[in-house]
Amino acid sequence: MIRRLVADLNVPVEIRICPIVREPDGLAMSSRNRYLSPAARRRALVLWQSLRRARELVAQGERDAERILGQMREVIFQAEDARIDYVALVDPQTLQPVAKLTGPAMAALAVKIENTRLIDNYLLEPKS
Repeated sequence: MIRRLVADLNVPVEIRICPIVREPDGLAMSSRNRYLSPAARRRALVLWQSLRRARELVAQGERDAERILGQMREVIFQAEDARIDYVALVDPQTLQPVAKLTGPAMAALAVKIENTRLIDNYLLEPKS
């Protein structure tokens, strides 16, 4: 979306996409993490675990978005207080939802643990 905006408006900037920086246990580094109690911080690991589950499913050949999303939700709901804002598989260029993975797709999620809204994403790249 940002690339498109920069191109459409002819803004003279270079867009650099960098990987998410993660804590050793996989949780995305964020200033929001400081709002989590130690117990909630441990429960928040379900975000990374759900993204890893999506990656595993795609590596095993799963291409149906609803099946992948269902598995991701199951992992997230292992944290008793997890409240999902969204769990989605989208086209990484347009951010439109995909029903089947025919190419790269972004697994994106937003989940509240305690009262902290955490977001994360992971690029899924199915093998041909």
